[in-house]
Formats: sequence, C-alpha cells, structure tokens
Amino acid sequence: MMKRISQLSSVLANQIAAGEVVEKPASVVKELVENSLDANSTLIEIDIEGGGIHLIRVRDNGEGIVKEDLSLAFARHATSKISSVVDLNAIVTLGFRGEALASVASISRCRLSSKAYGKEEAWQIQLSGDMTPIIHPVAHTQGTTVEIADLFYNTPVRRKFIRSEKSEFQAIDDTVKRLALSYPTVTFRLAHQGRQCRHYPGVSTLTKEASRIEKICGQTFINHALKIELEAHGLGLRGWLGKPELLKRQADCQYFFVNQRMVKDRLLNHVIKTLYLQQLGLDEGTHPSYVLYLTIEPSEVDVNVHPTKQEVRFSQPRHVHDFIAKAISDALGHPVQTNLLTKTQAPRKRQIPESFARKDLKEIAIYPQQMISKARRYAFIEDEEGVLVCDLIKGKNSLLAIYFSELWDNVPSQPLLFPLTIPLANDIQFESSYLSLFAALGYQLKIQDHALSLFIAPRITQPNSELILQMLGQMQLKQNKMNLCEYLAKQLSIQSLYTMDHDRFSWLLRRWIEMNPKGAWRRFSYDEFAQLIELPFNT
Repeated sequence: MMKRISQLSSVLANQIAAGEVVEKPASVVKELVENSLDANSTLIEIDIEGGGIHLIRVRDNGEGIVKEDLSLAFARHATSKISSVVDLNAIVTLGFRGEALASVASISRCRLSSKAYGKEEAWQIQLSGDMTPIIHPVAHTQGTTVEIADLFYNTPVRRKFIRSEKSEFQAIDDTVKRLALSYPTVTFRLAHQGRQCRHYPGVSTLTKEASRIEKICGQTFINHALKIELEAHGLGLRGWLGKPELLKRQADCQYFFVNQRMVKDRLLNHVIKTLYLQQLGLDEGTHPSYVLYLTIEPSEVDVNVHPTKQEVRFSQPRHVHDFIAKAISDALGHPVQTNLLTKTQAPRKRQIPESFARKDLKEIAIYPQQMISKARRYAFIEDEEGVLVCDLIKGKNSLLAIYFSELWDNVPSQPLLFPLTIPLANDIQFESSYLSLFAALGYQLKIQDHALSLFIAPRITQPNSELILQMLGQMQLKQNKMNLCEYLAKQLSIQSLYTMDHDRFSWLLRRWIEMNPKGAWRRFSYDEFAQLIELPFNT
C-alpha cells in the first residue's frame, strides 16, 4: 500500500531537530551559555549533575525575558536576535536560529525562570516532552535560570549513545573552557555534583586577557607563547602561538574563534601545522598549541552552515587563510632565526637511514653557532681529537649537492599550503620523464593545460617558480643526476642549510668531510683551538 505524505507533529519535528542540535549534554551547555552571552551577561554559573544527564542548570545575570515572551522562547524558529533576511546576512549574535530551546525541551524536562531588566516580577515556565507550558510567578533576581533535567528521557535510543558520566562532564568542561576563552570579560563558574570545579573570573579589559589564557591553558603556555596581533584589509588576528618547546603529541590546546564564536576549521588547522612544519621542523606526530581570535565583518562570514554553528564559511576563504598564514609566518620568523639550530632547541630526533652512518667515524657533537649575521658562517664539530671548523658559506654548494645526491628519491619534503601554478612557454616541450627527475629531488608536480602545478617541495627550500623553470632547462640538456644536484645546490641560498633539523645537519657535515678531505673545513687540536679563541682551558 502506498504511504501518504503527512505533516509531522511539532513534538516529533522538534525531536528530529534535536538530533542535529543536541548531540550530547555538552551541546546543551553550549546552547544555553551562548544564550546567556547574547543577553549581555557578566556572570554565568553552570551546575551539572550526573554528567549532564540528570541535570544541567545555567544561571546568568543578563537582560532576562519578559513574561509575554516566555512561551515563545520554546517555540521553533522564534528568536529575538534576527527579524529579516538582511539580519541573516550579518549575524552578530551567537544564536539566531530560534530552535535550540525548542529542541532541548522536546527531549528533556525543562524549567526556565527569568526576571527581565526593569521589571518587578519574575516568571517561570515549565515544559516536558509534550510541550505543554505552565507559567507562574517565581522569586528570582535579574537574569535567567534554565534547568534541563532527565536529558533524552523520552528518546531511549539516543540515551544508549551517551558515554560515561566522567566522559560527558569532560566534554562539558572543554566546552566551558572554549566559551570562557571567547569571552574573557565574563565570569564563569562550573560545578559538578555540587562541587565547584572551575572558576574563571572576568578580566576588566582585553589587555588583561592573558590571565584568562593562563587560567585555562596553563602558565607554561603563556610563558612560552608568542603574542600575535595584526590588522589589514578588514581583518584582524590576535592571540598566542606556542613556541617549539610547547609542541605536543595531542592537539588539545588549539583554540580558534571568529568574531568571538568558537569554530572548527580543518583547513586552518592544516595551514597552521604546515607553517610549523616549514619554519620549525616539527615532527609529523606533534601538534602546535595556539589561541587565536579572528575578527571579520559579519557580512563576510556565513555562520548558518550547520545547526551546531561550529563551522563557518568565508566569502573569500583564500583571502582569509592567506592573511592568517602571513600573520603566523611573520610571528614564527623570529624564533626560527635565533633558535632553530641551537643544540638545546633542536627538533626531536628523526631517523637517519643506517646507510648514511660510517663505522670508521667516531661519534661527534655538533654545535652550530646562533644563526645571526656573520655568525651563521661556521659550524663547529667536536670529537676526541679536537675541533673541526666548517665554513658553511664556502662549502654551501658542495654540502647541498651531497644532500640531494645522497637522498635522491628520498628527499624530505612537505606539502605546500596552496599549489604553485607555473605557466610554460609555448616552445617548451615537457617530457613525462621530467616528473620523475623532479620527484627524485623532492618536488611533486602535475602538468595540465601546458602549466605545471607544484604540490610538494623539499623542506629546506621555498617554492620558487623561476627555480623550477631553471631546473627544467637543465633537464632538457639531458644533465645527469650529479649535474642536476650540483646545479640545484648553486641556486639555493645558505638558508637551506640552516633550516635542516639537527640530526640531518649532523649527518650531512660528516658525509661532506668524508667526501671532501681538502674542503672548506679545518681541524684544530684542543690547544690550537684554545689559542685561536684566546681562552686557556686551565682557568
């Protein structure tokens, strides 16, 4: 028998909507606290029982709700935050869809008490899954209290997917942390089973927000973070970036906010991690720490992408991500220049192929100088017989030639943030074999419509279309492997040496000394070296 189309009941429709908005107790906390923030609250208290399943209570001192609007507060698509399509194109509040309270009330027992600003009386409305409202007077200070009890009591299937009480409260705790980071001037209190777990006092001005960051991310983070602040082209970015010593195995200290809205942006996470890979040489298994705040014209960002409002869409995503990438790259530039190759700040150890090791060489320690001005010129190697001084400027070409030839087909590379397009002149004949030669040197390219697209480049280089064309010219001359490596080495700057990780740099110097017994290096005994620097050892 053919089934007929019928109108869903409001209860069923709200429960379906709740499936999108309310994933777990933390989702309810987020929606309720965002309502409090939209009401200009300066104090928000959250009480949790049973991991949020038994009770979620959010109390604020905001503007409150007048009696006439209480029932509308739980009606679908009823909101005080927008009233026209024009408003939807430039949303400045955290909430706007007008469906969160209706969805939550359809799967719980709900009670809301409120006293509106300037009113003498406070009122309370009670609802359960049948959406039958009961309104009566109540004693209450200015602001609103929302109590959600027995979450998912009438949707047993949903309740089966709830995790342990501890796990659900941990998710609530993380949500409150993010909200507290986005609104540092607001005081937050979080309690579980009647015991206060978190207290984030509001700061008087944004200039003092570092204390809120420290409270949530820890003193170690705030003491080892770079402050970033940039405004240009209608965009603003401020926040803190963790230094290399803050790299972590878990991505548990990564916070990004757009116009004070906490959002998830996978592309941005990729951009930031790639920048750390390029400039700091972090291992693939580590993650940077950061707290970043982006400000942008509300009309340039669409927050109406997903019911949870944790994803946004920029009208000019490339422009926004390029702006963020430049700001972060500039901020990371300073520590890279001063610390990257010092022994104490060397990146975590990477595996060097056993074939690179020479059994007849003693273990040596490498102490590159601080890479500043002319001090970048020399690397010092100490072994049992004395000190070797290597002139990196004179040895640059041979060092890099050895690097590419020894690592042929295995050059450490990294993906670019955005592919580099390189148009080819009409008279250039590009053979497929060239792609293999480029790949052996660490470059991954594709050719389409007589243009090259560069996706991956060696870690020690910067993407350069002119260099690719020059290398292409050498390949057309049928140069052999060593000639290609030597030509590439000549085109690269000495900066390529400075960006290597410590273990790779150590291996390269050893191979260079082995292969160039009369190269740009010199051995000094300890006595000779002491006389050279005029520092006696017996002081």
